Amino acid sequence: MRINLPSKTAISFFCVWVLVWCLGFSTTVQATHIRAGEITAQSDTTLPVANRNPLRYFFKMVQYADVNSAADNPTAILSFGDGTSQEVERADHKKITPDTWRNVYYFEHIYTGGDTYRLVYYEVNRSKNVVNMTQSDQQDFVLTTFITIDVFEPINHTPQLLVPPIDVATSGQLFVHNPGAFDADGDSLAFRLFPSQQNLTDDRDKPQIADVFGFQYPNNFGGTALPNPPGGHLRLPLMPERAN
Repeated sequence: MRINLPSKTAISFFCVWVLVWCLGFSTTVQATHIRAGEITAQSDTTLPVANRNPLRYFFKMVQYADVNSAADNPTAILSFGDGTSQEVERADHKKITPDTWRNVYYFEHIYTGGDTYRLVYYEVNRSKNVVNMTQSDQQDFVLTTFITIDVFEPINHTPQLLVPPIDVATSGQLFVHNPGAFDADGDSLAFRLFPSQQNLTDDRDKPQIADVFGFQYPNNFGGTALPNPPGGHLRLPLMPERAN
């Protein structure tokens, strides 16, 4: 999820959603219940305006989890990309479908200067039997968001994703998902597929993010990614013999 906060240009943030399509559902109690998630950012908008700090940011992380798993995340740790991290308690825990929890966490951080930072959230052990990566249950679930802080243009937001990424695919049918992305600042948005990622270290302050081992794009399993009209849906057919 790469987001350049001060610019009014196209923004590529689709890596979060690749996690949705490439992760299977959860079966064990070692945090393999996580289905999807997203991280959004907002610069300091406190009042009065004179008290706003251009280096202060607020973050919201939404995690979607399997109701049928005994695993749970009452707290979450977010790495801020500057060598620090923060652990917070869950702010909201709501069942939004018969099989999906929606967990919400809020973070706040003051950076030391303008720069580009990568925020990272990860949990160990994905679901088993995800076919487009190697030993999926031995690799981490990762969410990332990039922000670029410019103290001369301090008021900006990341895109808001209005449609939860919890669609259920059907074998032999076209899978369509539109995240319902909206940008309050009027920035243009661009989408692209991005490999699922993992963390190569247990260091929460300085995670080492890399592509998961053995990753392949979904269309390498006998399907074809169909051309998309501008602003349209990303469409990936699911082949019956390859559906996870």
